[in-house]
This record gives sequence, structure tokens and C-alpha cells, in this order.
Amino acid sequence: MAFSDGTSRFLRLLANIARYAKSEHVKTMKFIMKDKITKRELESCEDMMDIFEKMMNRVFISPEKENLSALKELIMGEIFHGDGEVKRMFDEYENIPPVVEPRVDEVDNTNRTDDCSSQHSGFTSLEDLGHADNQRVQKASTVSPRFTDAFTYASKHMGYDWKVFARLVGLGQSEIISIQEAHKGNAEQQSFETFCMWYKRQNFASMTEFRKVLRDIPRNDIADAIKKY
Repeated sequence: MAFSDGTSRFLRLLANIARYAKSEHVKTMKFIMKDKITKRELESCEDMMDIFEKMMNRVFISPEKENLSALKELIMGEIFHGDGEVKRMFDEYENIPPVVEPRVDEVDNTNRTDDCSSQHSGFTSLEDLGHADNQRVQKASTVSPRFTDAFTYASKHMGYDWKVFARLVGLGQSEIISIQEAHKGNAEQQSFETFCMWYKRQNFASMTEFRKVLRDIPRNDIADAIKKY
């Protein structure tokens, strides 16, 4: 499952806000949501994006105009208190229409021969991808070396944006929770496992497609850096 462009843009807005949020903002949001989200679920939230995901699951927030207005009032009024940078994020989201343009420079020079149906027969569970760096590379040996190198680099710089990547490529909430719990507090491992799950599900894995999702987050810095792979 892939998200519409409108939903992808909304996820990018949330990711930008979450990336900007500090620990005190997360604490305030948890307090405000304590009557709408269970205590256990809030305690499991490590950052603002986790809270946003809980809110999306309950349809407290969505790209719909009514929900967006409520989110903006909450974020601007009670969490960030009129912060100019957050206002800019909302203004950009509301005023710039979605544009989908092909990137001329995003063309693979190699054939799309990474057939996952044959390469991934070694995967049996989420935990199979390992925990330490050396185990990770060994366990992910069914991923082509080119993608393993790109995934290793990207996972070191991804931070909690891996959750946005997971949403954009259609991973379900239960899968995201499983990844988060399997590597609790380790965004690098969570990122690597997410990338491998995406890779496994492709009929033909393309580095161009991987970079495109990174740009959609947006993580142009990573997308540009892995062009060497």
C-alpha cells in the first residue's frame, strides 16, 4: 500500500514538527493527550512522532481540513506557543500545492535485477536481521551488497524519520510497533530493519525508488549521499 500525495505531504509536516520538537514539547503533548490516549501507550512514546502516530490511529489528526485546523491550534497554541518556525511549516503545507515531478538525476545506471523473491528466502522473522552491526550485515546477506551498503549508511543518519519512511511505504502499525519493540531505543537498528522489510516486499528493488522515498520524507541529505552506491 502506498499513500496518496496529500497524505505523504501531511506525514512530512508531522515529521518536520517532530524533528523540531524538544523533550519539553513531548512532555507537554503527553500531558494534553492523557485523557485521549491510554497511559500505557503514552509511556511507550519516545518522541513526538510516536504521539502523532497514536493520534492518527484514532483519527484525532488527518489531512482533512477540520482535523488540520484542530492540530494547528493545538500545536501552535498549547505546545509551541506561536513559534515562528512551526508557523512557517504550517504555512508552507497549506499554501504550497502538491507537485509531482520526475527527477532527471534519479536514474539508475544498473539493471533492476535485485529480485527479492529469490534473495530473501533467508528471512523468517523481524528478529532475523540481528542487533549488532556485524550481525546485521551477516543476517542481511540476502540483500544485495549495494543495498546493504546504502541501508547501513542511511540507517546511521535516519533518526526517528524511519517511522515516516515506514508509513510512506505502507508498513502497518503493528509492524512499526514490532520493529520499535525489537530494537527499543535504537533508531539505527529500527531504520535498517525497516529498509530491509521494504526491500523484501519489492518485486524488483530499485535504488531510485529508495532515494525517492527518502526525498519524500524529506531526507534529501541521505538521498544525495547514497548516490555513490
